[in-house]
Amino acid sequence: MTCPHLLSILVSLYGQDNKFKFLDFGAGNIDHFAHLNKNLPSIQYFYHDLPQFNLTIQELKNEFNLENLFVTKKLEDLQDKKLDFVFLGSALQYIKDYLETLSKIFDLGPKYIFISGQSCYQNKIDTNETFFISSSILYQMFFLVSSSIWIREKNYLKKMVGS
Repeated sequence: MTCPHLLSILVSLYGQDNKFKFLDFGAGNIDHFAHLNKNLPSIQYFYHDLPQFNLTIQELKNEFNLENLFVTKKLEDLQDKKLDFVFLGSALQYIKDYLETLSKIFDLGPKYIFISGQSCYQNKIDTNETFFISSSILYQMFFLVSSSIWIREKNYLKKMVGS
């Protein structure tokens, strides 16, 4: 998991028994769902990832009759869901058009957007192989939609190449 404190953050916001809608963008496997579902039985968990992962998770949902797990193929499909919390755990660097994706997430109108495990740069980096996320552009996006940065901390677990 990219954020070991996710459960405690959600409990502090919603309590353990209150219903809320949670989007895991770039979810990968369903370790977050298993952990959160066990501890927050009222969570409505929206899973979003690449099509091949979505298919596998949809099959698991059907096989085990997971009623509070919803697999989404496109962000636009969530427009009428009124999401409460969006979690992006180390996902943005895999998206070439991450600014457009973030804009779509903002358009969904969630109360909270939580970005975890995301490496950002402060000075320009040129590469054709990896999508580096500009911290200043990321902060500007939040401020443009009248949002505030709740917690910002350095990822001390990540060792930089060449350091």
